[in-house]
Amino acid sequence: MSTYEPALTQGIIFSDLVIRENGTGKLSLINCFNTFNVQKFPFRTPPHYIVSLITNLKGKIDELNVTARIEMQGTGHVVASVPGHMKFHPDSRPLSDNDIIEIPFPVKSYTVPEPGKYTVVILLNSEELGRRPIVFQQVVAKPSKKGN
Repeated sequence: MSTYEPALTQGIIFSDLVIRENGTGKLSLINCFNTFNVQKFPFRTPPHYIVSLITNLKGKIDELNVTARIEMQGTGHVVASVPGHMKFHPDSRPLSDNDIIEIPFPVKSYTVPEPGKYTVVILLNSEELGRRPIVFQQVVAKPSKKGN
């Protein structure tokens, strides 16, 4: 029986901004969200972040090639893809299965052609680690009532 466990994504979080604190390396995620509420399509997104929490990486690692991809559900059409490359210091300790690596992907503006459920896929060296949905839903602005 093998004790090998593949790397996986414990979480995928969307936010408007990510700040990494100098010294501690802690992340602050500003304005987290799960849905885009959109008035009309096609929709051009504002810049935002996708943060992936990766675990089960073991041993001495020099570098990682990661990608966050946003796909239309059903067709697999990629509407956005953000590559990432992470280098580790040569003196860094080997990773254990308890370590969690936080990778923030800065996502530039992209066009979403139609409302619906899309999928964010996280890849490590072209191997899928995890996925989660993101919804782009159309909302209609209600006219404001005038006071009496």
